[in-house]
Amino acid sequence: MKKSAVLSVFRSPLMENRGTPLRVKSLIGEGLTQSDFVWHTATLDEVSPLGLGHITLTHHHVSDIKKIVDYVKREHIDIVVFHSIAAAFYLPFIKLLTPAKLVLEMHGFREEEEFLYGRLSRPKYLLNKFFYSFIYRMTDAITTCSISATEYLKKYNKNSVSVYGGVNLALFNPEVTSGSYVTREPGTIVVGYAGDGKRWQGLPFLYRAFEKLHEQYPEFRLE
Repeated sequence: MKKSAVLSVFRSPLMENRGTPLRVKSLIGEGLTQSDFVWHTATLDEVSPLGLGHITLTHHHVSDIKKIVDYVKREHIDIVVFHSIAAAFYLPFIKLLTPAKLVLEMHGFREEEEFLYGRLSRPKYLLNKFFYSFIYRMTDAITTCSISATEYLKKYNKNSVSVYGGVNLALFNPEVTSGSYVTREPGTIVVGYAGDGKRWQGLPFLYRAFEKLHEQYPEFRLE
């Protein structure tokens, strides 16, 4: 049986130690365990850190579009996965110039974050929302990392589903012994938060959730 060729497009170095590249590596790693697929990457890395067929992106948009289109045709790519809305810049061109199926892998709503922190004016914010709505409709499927994002995107594309990254044992080693970073009293339970302090990353939600949790279980602590 013919294997499906998949190209992951991610406009960052894949080995950066932050949330989005970790999720992308985790999803690609899971894909590599599926015998029905052959995986390729298009990132800012000079070579694929995963040893896969690879395109080096440069942020020279016209050149990058030509590279991706030529690669999709040459390698007979069946599915192109665009990791985050930033990578979806190339999506309309792939849609028009190749027969590949398109998947948008959403990590968050970039325009909401930029508007929240004052990096985007209201007219540009509304223009981005309008442009992205066409991107959502243009894809064959959308995956998200949250149910709320999936519910929002279903207005534009019924083929929207939540895909949780989970724990990839190649990235997180459960055998490492616990350190003494947090002192705890005997019998107490400590909840750790591994995100950052930006409002967009869900910190207010964490506070509200913990307040309710602490009312019922006062032995819980948040570090």
